[in-house]
Amino acid sequence: MVFPERYVNSPNYLSLGKIKNAIRSGQVRGFISEGFGTAEAVKKPDRAKFHAQNVPNVEVTNKSCGPGLHCMTIEIKASNRLHPGIGEEFEDETIYPVERHTGQPEDFVPAPDFLERTVPFFADAEIGMVQVRWGHLNREFSILTQAQSILLDGHFMIEHTARNRSGCFFNFNGTAGIWRRAVIQDAGGWQHDTLTEDLDLSYRAQMRGWRFVYLQDVVSPAEVPVEMNAFKSQQHRWAKGSVQTCKKLLPKVLASGLPWHIKLESAFHLTANFAYPLMILLSLLMFPAMVIRYNMGWYEMMVVDVPLFIGATLSVCSFYLMSQREVYGDDWRSRIKYLPAVLAVGIGLSVNNAKAVLEALVGHDSEFTRTPKYRVEGAGDDWKQKRYRGTVSFVPFVELTLGAYFSLMAYYAASNAILGPLPFIFLFQAGFLYAATMSLFQGFGKLDLVREQEA
Repeated sequence: MVFPERYVNSPNYLSLGKIKNAIRSGQVRGFISEGFGTAEAVKKPDRAKFHAQNVPNVEVTNKSCGPGLHCMTIEIKASNRLHPGIGEEFEDETIYPVERHTGQPEDFVPAPDFLERTVPFFADAEIGMVQVRWGHLNREFSILTQAQSILLDGHFMIEHTARNRSGCFFNFNGTAGIWRRAVIQDAGGWQHDTLTEDLDLSYRAQMRGWRFVYLQDVVSPAEVPVEMNAFKSQQHRWAKGSVQTCKKLLPKVLASGLPWHIKLESAFHLTANFAYPLMILLSLLMFPAMVIRYNMGWYEMMVVDVPLFIGATLSVCSFYLMSQREVYGDDWRSRIKYLPAVLAVGIGLSVNNAKAVLEALVGHDSEFTRTPKYRVEGAGDDWKQKRYRGTVSFVPFVELTLGAYFSLMAYYAASNAILGPLPFIFLFQAGFLYAATMSLFQGFGKLDLVREQEA
């Protein structure tokens, strides 16, 4: 899991675990996970173990790298190559698998055989990065985590798979992957002019001719945000960074000699977040459009508008249902009940992400804000007593206003027996009100808790 040096040294992180020089001229059998990157591991180096048997010549060094920051260096000698004759290409370079830690157990928890299943792909000198699929440790915690998990499943099961198999560009997701160091150097290194330096570097590397591999069947479980403001912060960063990367690189992609299908998919990929401002515009126009259609007569509304809404909704539903079928197999039908929540959460994010898109378009800079994680893995875990300083922006109040707007629209439709659009109106109403109320309650609640803890 590669992490840029700026984040290793960032004061915004309470703690980071870093493995440096994890592979030197060879391939290894295991991955460090137990006690890795924590203060306890520094005090008790013997707890940091390779999950493999009989691996000789392994040197493990623990040391403090600064306040709250602990580093671990593991050097694997050339004699540990799994396959004789493979590995010479590593002799003059280093591959860096790096995991992020926040003073708690791992944010991402790779399996013991993670390196064994990913590193062999680097025997091909053209492979620059290997990405694996994200799993979700706390999927069952709440409706919000269920919705996030399905949204991420759609990205990893459908989008990543399709882009990789069709030879189009896809991106490193910031963790759960391994880079070849020479690729990072060849592509110009980590650059800090976007909030999604992983997406930025991925496109620059692939434009240089490096090939990426996506392993759908290798899963690295992680915690998704359990609190609405943390989720919004993460989504704001991703949306804004992708538009910054679009402004920076899409003109170069379109002007290059790449095949047309790569250019087309890159355009769709990098401009995807422009849908959020359009979602706000759609939300504002739905009420007057409904009134105009109603006054024109039932025929136009039922023949034109309702089929369009149904078609758009069914396409999104089928996208996420197919991802659940891939994840759950025969049990995928049990996930259908979460689809309304997925759609509502996606709608509720539109104000937050539209703000991010507009900030990127006008060149408004903002710092990297880490996503709060609370070590929540099950329904019985508690996050409210874990301290993060809360903030409340104007976004929830805009969402609350839109929720009231759709409540008025629902009343008008019901009063005039306009029943066709009602399910869609309720979906927008629920999405905006859920995002607003959760942000306000959790935001003010965290502010009160921090004040109590600081008193």
